[in-house]
Amino acid sequence: MSKKFTPSDIVILASAVVLFVASFLTWIDFGSPRLPIPQQALQQLGIDIPRGTENAWDHFPGFVYPLIAGIIAGVQVVLEKVRPNMPDHVGGFSWTQIDVLLGIWALLSVIAVAFEDFGYGDKGIGLWLTLIASAGLLVGALMRSREPARATAEP
Repeated sequence: MSKKFTPSDIVILASAVVLFVASFLTWIDFGSPRLPIPQQALQQLGIDIPRGTENAWDHFPGFVYPLIAGIIAGVQVVLEKVRPNMPDHVGGFSWTQIDVLLGIWALLSVIAVAFEDFGYGDKGIGLWLTLIASAGLLVGALMRSREPARATAEP
């Protein structure tokens, strides 16, 4: 393996960084509810309506799965450059296959959240950036599978 970062490595690393940053941004924005019933009346009935914003860490571990996949893929790319004698396969899978599986896992995890109904809460920028970065993670992994040096290293 070369110590140079390939375009696919850069896509995976950039996606991992965006996934990390997006996990701290707003995923759900409840804002102020516009209900025909006064807030005081709801509180007297014991109904608590959430307000404010929530990020991925407020729903640990469910919303953090894309970040976990991104961190694993990003660390693997960096370790591959730092330690060129890393094993080519883990548990019968090549690193490229693992990266593709991580990308699929991240993308499906965030799609499931994106289509979830949060009542009157709006989806925030963190969720949409995570969706884009998860797709980037998968695209980077697919780009890796097309690289000539990796195609010959596959079993």
